[in-house]
Amino acid sequence: MKTLLHVGCGRLNINYLPKYFQDGSWQEIRYDIDPGVIPDIVGELQDMSLIEEGVVDALYSSHNIEHVWAFEVDAVLGEFHRVLSGTGMAMILCPDGMAVCQAIVAGGLEATLYASPAGPITAIDILYGHQRSIAEGNVFMAHKTLFTSETLGGKLLRAGFACVVIARDLIFGMHALAFKDAPKKPDLDALVESLLLSLSGGLLGLLLAGALIQAAPAFVPASAIPTTAPFSLSLTVIGFTLLVSLLTGILFG
Repeated sequence: MKTLLHVGCGRLNINYLPKYFQDGSWQEIRYDIDPGVIPDIVGELQDMSLIEEGVVDALYSSHNIEHVWAFEVDAVLGEFHRVLSGTGMAMILCPDGMAVCQAIVAGGLEATLYASPAGPITAIDILYGHQRSIAEGNVFMAHKTLFTSETLGGKLLRAGFACVVIARDLIFGMHALAFKDAPKKPDLDALVESLLLSLSGGLLGLLLAGALIQAAPAFVPASAIPTTAPFSLSLTVIGFTLLVSLLTGILFG
């Protein structure tokens, strides 16, 4: 069994995570700062010393990193990198700072931007945390920082991740895949077969974009947004190689 560390799990478990983790091969460890959600491990993002180095195969973090101060982000991402095995990957979801700022400039500060299971979401909710939850006493919901695809990608690379892909959805969210080490080159036949299955065709110059656009819905949590939501892409990878791009198509296409 592969080990999945579900960081900031809240009340959710693996059944609410992306379908990539639904094949029965993953053992989930739930990690949260709030003992009230009964996690397997109670702890903070800034200090995950209760988890040994290199012991998890994947880390899933949905809307957690915006809950720490900007000056703490590097330490948090460093902890994510530390607990992953050599072939491990982190899947990180957070608000899209550029998109929400564009909505504010267009006059949408207090307007409903989208509907979520928690109710209507405004730009204020995205910037500062879900206001209704905070008003009800859940101070863990407060937001303390914000990212664009460029800043998040840069921070992940500085934390030591070998390669990073970031997809921006159209409902104010970003989805990052960060690999601790560059994956090895797969068998060429398997590569071609996977790409043929994952891509519907198109111009050669759009090959990578097509693969990632088709892959993105597999990494959207079932509890968050419809998996039919359209995606656009922002590749924020310094030193990102064609090999990694192709492998992403294999794994997630």
